[in-house]
Amino acid sequence: NNAGAVQALAATLQFTGGYTQTAGSTTLNGGTITSSTTMNIQGGTFAGVGTATASVTSSGQAIPGLPIGTLTVSGNYTQSSSGALNVDIGGHIPGTEYDQLNLTGTGAASLSGILNVSLANAFNPAGGDSFTIMNFVSRSGTFGTLNLPALAQGCWLPVYNPTSVVLQVWTTAQEITGAAFGADKATLSWSALPAQSGPAATYDVMRGLTSELPVGGKPAETCLASATIATSLSDATVPAVARTSTSPSGLS
Repeated sequence: NNAGAVQALAATLQFTGGYTQTAGSTTLNGGTITSSTTMNIQGGTFAGVGTATASVTSSGQAIPGLPIGTLTVSGNYTQSSSGALNVDIGGHIPGTEYDQLNLTGTGAASLSGILNVSLANAFNPAGGDSFTIMNFVSRSGTFGTLNLPALAQGCWLPVYNPTSVVLQVWTTAQEITGAAFGADKATLSWSALPAQSGPAATYDVMRGLTSELPVGGKPAETCLASATIATSLSDATVPAVARTSTSPSGLS
């Protein structure tokens, strides 16, 4: 039962009767930790560089790196609603310039709580950059709160893949997908953009002539919706005779 400081500095620190931390810290720095039962991090920090051969449940703060590096859990990782994962990003190379939490073995991640990301080494991510901050065998859940640093340009987009969590930087708007008319031939629906940091995605819908595409500032255009959060819109306007456009004809 730890409320102070436990450091694995060399060889193997092995627990066979259970490990519970209510405060303080558990740090890997040159050594390894094994536990035959789940390590229960109720408070404080679980940090460092190296491998813990155990499943970990965290309601405290998981902090890969010293200050930047890779923390490996050979087992499952469960982060509660009060837990946090803290990641530093100071470049493009995982484990060397930015932090990673990697799960091996059974490797199931159950995610909730907070993701805190900080920039290090005066690094400024650019559009198109991506950072794989977690690797695992399987995953359930997502982080409930994202605390992401401001960017000089663009926004963060968290991507939850089947075996990884990736932070991407977008500086241009994503393309709309799944646009299709309903059976009434007047209702257009489209797929919502993935959740990202910053303001929620909004949509502008224009009615216009296909001959005047792309949309934007053309004489025959009519704005049907501006900055809407909806993902469908109905417009019963019938195109004029001899015009071949459909309504609406464009999304931006």
